[in-house]
Amino acid sequence: MSVIYGRLNTITAVTIDELSLMESRLKHWVPDDTGKWVKGQAGLGSLMFYNTPESLNEELPFNKNSLTITADARIDNRDEIEVLLNLESNNALPDSTLILMLYEKYSNDCVKHIIGDFAFAIWDEKAKKLFCARDHIGIKPFFYYSDENFFAFASELKGLLHIPGLNRALNMQFLYNSMFRNSEQYDRDTLYKYILRLEPAHTLTFDLKDSKVYTERYWDMDAVTEIHFENRDDYYEAFRKEFERAVKCRLRTAYPIGIELSGGMDSSGIAGMASSLLKPEGRELIAISNTIPRHITEGEALEKSERKFIDAVINFNGIKRSVITVSDQPAHPFEDIDLMLYVNDGPDTWQQQWQIPIRKSAQKEGVRTLLSGFPGDEMVTYRGKYYFLDYLDKKQYLKYLFAKRKFQGFRRLDPLIPYDIRYRLHILKDRLGIYNKHTRNARKIYNIPAENIKAKGDINWRNLLVKEQFKSYRHYQKWRFLRYHLPARMESETRFGLYFGLEPRFPMADIRLTQFYLSLPNYLKYEGALHRTAYRKALKDYLPQEVLERDNKTGDMTPYRTPEKDGNTIKERAAFALQMRNEMYTALEGIPFIKPEALKKQQVSFPMARWLQTSWKEQVIE
Repeated sequence: MSVIYGRLNTITAVTIDELSLMESRLKHWVPDDTGKWVKGQAGLGSLMFYNTPESLNEELPFNKNSLTITADARIDNRDEIEVLLNLESNNALPDSTLILMLYEKYSNDCVKHIIGDFAFAIWDEKAKKLFCARDHIGIKPFFYYSDENFFAFASELKGLLHIPGLNRALNMQFLYNSMFRNSEQYDRDTLYKYILRLEPAHTLTFDLKDSKVYTERYWDMDAVTEIHFENRDDYYEAFRKEFERAVKCRLRTAYPIGIELSGGMDSSGIAGMASSLLKPEGRELIAISNTIPRHITEGEALEKSERKFIDAVINFNGIKRSVITVSDQPAHPFEDIDLMLYVNDGPDTWQQQWQIPIRKSAQKEGVRTLLSGFPGDEMVTYRGKYYFLDYLDKKQYLKYLFAKRKFQGFRRLDPLIPYDIRYRLHILKDRLGIYNKHTRNARKIYNIPAENIKAKGDINWRNLLVKEQFKSYRHYQKWRFLRYHLPARMESETRFGLYFGLEPRFPMADIRLTQFYLSLPNYLKYEGALHRTAYRKALKDYLPQEVLERDNKTGDMTPYRTPEKDGNTIKERAAFALQMRNEMYTALEGIPFIKPEALKKQQVSFPMARWLQTSWKEQVIE
């Protein structure tokens, strides 16, 4: 795992000083090693974070013949790649070297043979081009900028923002979209108009001969194929094997390994599988949880927490090292928010304040790999929500219309209306000023121009996934899984991980596991009285009975404050939270875009308001 960056000049040679400037902005954490490579008009750099055993031998950028690579990559199918490259099994070559060897053999198609979490760039001296790629789901970040003078890329926006001559004009539509609903943005957009995000499952080529950027999608989920086995139990066993592989390949580390254990189905299943795989090797799993402290043994706070489920998982798996996080008294009310804005380089889709104590605890435990149950809800442990779409596939229209379970946020007539008609209705509503609840709420809080309201409404409609979402139940699941907010969160978690010296890993985002689940017969995903039936049956030997029998996760998962500074009851906690909230609102006055009455009614988003308060005047507006 690494932070990567680089630059290509269209006319002049790249200098070490130009790379050093980028490195200085990215070096806000303590890397294990750093490296820079320059030749002619190309320069690449890396801030190394050692984690896998193979990475201990890795030096980046790495040059071989006329090819040079810098990479933030963990390959999960090394065995398959070793066969493709005719290498001995279990070789000690770093993952970046394997990628470079694949590129030597397959050129741009190399990425079609890689499974894992990765972002990399390869400078091809003979072809005078830079070839870049980002993983299928978008876990590893990759930002880039291009104009007539240079092309530059980096793992974080801060690696680009201070390059002399770079156009830092704000993307005002992105900013306004964030005021509406953070999770709805174009995949490639950022807060800055001319700095773009390489989309998940895409490659990028910058050809120095014509100084143009070319991007191409290399992978898509299959929402058509259905797998079939003779016996029902065969599905569950195959599911278990795919799940085991997804967890096992993410245990490859030379350092302590932890898990964000919430007591829910997702993290509990991963904890069970990881423990069973680590014990034979004499390794242990460290559980880290936001929950009620150990000194609280009874009362309303304990009853309404997740601790009883967390404890059940810990006891069931014999986990010896478990940590319950606490949140220290901040130096000022906006301390955590300011950190989030710094790490994300401004307001972003995910502002993960509640995860900061978990990462601090993991850092203290020496953890370099932190397993997460996200995004299990979106696919692998899918709750069967909107199961009635399966009836449309089977043309069972009466069953569809009169299905018993109803869920908010879904209009059952929508799948029966052609996309073009629904889009025209959307345009008509815009013209008549009929907005959805998110737009109505945003207009009460922020001063947003009418043209930006209209442009915001088109974002989802222009997404191919939205056009296809009602073709089948599987297409709907695919749309839920590949939406913008998933890679946005995992990308943000990767940035936060590096800040605290660890790598988050997401077994539930494994493309082999997710594709397998998508291809299961639909009825296996929603049958039975409890949600997540297929997952429960596949993982029954890895989950304690308390978790197997639960159907909802409703407990409080916010970190407790240190006991000597905070009471033990829910009422006392709520009083302290209200006090902090009032202090923060008192500090927010005279902020651009925010209506004064919204501050009085305490309706604004703290990260957005804080950024507008502290950073707005520094921004460039075209």
